[in-house]
Amino acid sequence: MADETALPYLIDSWIQATEGDLLRFEKHVKMTLPTSYRSFIVKRNGGYFAYSADYPPARDTPCGGGIDAFFSYNCPKELSHCDVYEEWRLHKGRIPRDTVPIANAPGGLVLINTRNGHVLFWERDREMWSPPEENQLFLASDFSTYLKGLCVPDLAERRRDSWDNKEPFISIISHDVKGWEGWLEKTRLDELTTAVKLKLFQYASGAGNIAVVRDLLQQGTIDPRSPETCRIADEAGGEIVVMLLKAGSLPGDFKKNEPDLQGTTIAYLRAWEKGHFRSGNTFSQDRKGSTGQPE
Repeated sequence: MADETALPYLIDSWIQATEGDLLRFEKHVKMTLPTSYRSFIVKRNGGYFAYSADYPPARDTPCGGGIDAFFSYNCPKELSHCDVYEEWRLHKGRIPRDTVPIANAPGGLVLINTRNGHVLFWERDREMWSPPEENQLFLASDFSTYLKGLCVPDLAERRRDSWDNKEPFISIISHDVKGWEGWLEKTRLDELTTAVKLKLFQYASGAGNIAVVRDLLQQGTIDPRSPETCRIADEAGGEIVVMLLKAGSLPGDFKKNEPDLQGTTIAYLRAWEKGHFRSGNTFSQDRKGSTGQPE
């Protein structure tokens, strides 16, 4: 049961962040972010994983080193739960000196030490009896090493199963690009019933499979403005909502489903209306995995 690198399964935050944003953050916290981490933020500005990512060297510890999502910079107030500065402000004095929280992890936070670049784990439960400087578990010597070490367990086996079974829905869930594209070669999407098209979109959205969501939108298989499409995106999460908006839907299309909209969707719609997301369309990203690997 081989593990696979988690990088292709990292779903972009879509939030804009520039060198100027990072400089303002550094000035405020009086720290300098390590170079490899800065490069990642300028290119991707955080995001969440379609599957929770493990970090092998920490697997046998009580804490672990895996994560669900990286925090972002320059988040609008509607998305403050994703923001690095808000996490730093909340945990200032509770986490070790010279560290910045960079990711949400089960039971705590992943930190980066701004003096030596080390990536650390801070355990939330231990802060009751351990001073900040003692409540830190070493994970990696630098951010690049940590990022490359993140992996998703058992996906290789799931991908083999999906290819052997020629099953498009399993291919979607396992992010099997080869299996999905092999199925597409034999299938005319425009001949599928609306119910099947929506099922494909629902599976892809629920699994965070941006490559398939992008295919369906790009080929006109899914109407980005239909109430059912907007409902599925609302259930899947904010990033899928942004993809529909970039593909032509309007905030009003989602608001037709009120008062049942999730709070996160409402926050993303407000941020969209204020112009907080990067320009460009949904379909310009790399085809590798779900969003393409960062350099």
